[in-house]
Amino acid sequence: MSVQNTPVKMQQRAREKLEQILTMLGFACSVETFCDTEDEILLYIESPEAGGLIGRNGCVLDALQYLLNRMLHKEDEQALHCTIDVQRYRERRKDQLLKEAFEALDRVTRHGRPYRFAPLKASERKLVHRALEEHREVETYSEPPDEYGLKRLVVCPAGASKENREGADSPEVQNSLPRGS
Repeated sequence: MSVQNTPVKMQQRAREKLEQILTMLGFACSVETFCDTEDEILLYIESPEAGGLIGRNGCVLDALQYLLNRMLHKEDEQALHCTIDVQRYRERRKDQLLKEAFEALDRVTRHGRPYRFAPLKASERKLVHRALEEHREVETYSEPPDEYGLKRLVVCPAGASKENREGADSPEVQNSLPRGS
């Protein structure tokens, strides 16, 4: 990293670029930046139009993040990776996924049947895999993509045969399982 491109300058440039994009898109908002690690910049957006910035399942937020990172890396190949969050959406989503992961762990160990998550993004599947990797009583794997290219993560009893893996509860069935049993 050259003297010109200190983390503080990179933060400032990332913030300016993001504000420029958001202004061009017509969003009223404020942006705060933080350096979470030596190789990542966090940008938090506060806006009364948060829903439009997040989009369905975070797709607009992901697109903004991708666009910003592409723009910054085109200018400087050593630019730090930027993560964008709106109204703490990513934090809430992470908490939601971890809660579901540990509920799945509980259900799989109690009922002995695999648990299938709804389709997840790669980063979300990675989060769940890592959250459950120390729990030796279960295994996690990702199914092949469906016709839309989406993958589901499955939590199953450790050592389950392929036949036993096939009986994974779908998200619709999961809601009908008894919670207290």
